[in-house]
Amino acid sequence: MLLVLSQTYASAMQSDLVALGNRGDDVLLIGGASDIPGITRLRADRGLRSALGGTATGLTMRMAQTWLSGLERPALTCPTRMQQWQGWADTVRRAESWARQTLDDDEVLRFIRESRAKEPNLSRTRALRKLRDSGRACEQNRFAALYRRVTQP
Repeated sequence: MLLVLSQTYASAMQSDLVALGNRGDDVLLIGGASDIPGITRLRADRGLRSALGGTATGLTMRMAQTWLSGLERPALTCPTRMQQWQGWADTVRRAESWARQTLDDDEVLRFIRESRAKEPNLSRTRALRKLRDSGRACEQNRFAALYRRVTQP
């Protein structure tokens, strides 16, 4: 059984997870809140986000997809796969820095206009990624609203 759970959801399910661990089944928990005897756990690792892409919110699902794509035999909790995963994770893990410069609305609007002038088909998601990669910050919903102001007259 494969479980992909947030910390909050796993905490709410703690007694069910302990009971599942006691059954002796082949169970892999990706994410979760804590280690549970009888269940193999792959902790959520935000340091893998750059290698797996996407947002932090969907990280455990992308971890699960990557885990499954590397399985060579049916057992979810294959020890060889766990060693491969740890070796891979150690080589791609990158600490994320949240020390980004906060911008006001005018600065974000200017960034969007300049970026779209260089790349007219630049998507909102890609534009936000470029902004953040440049060391500047803007919350996703705020950026979306500002992007709409530029792209929808």
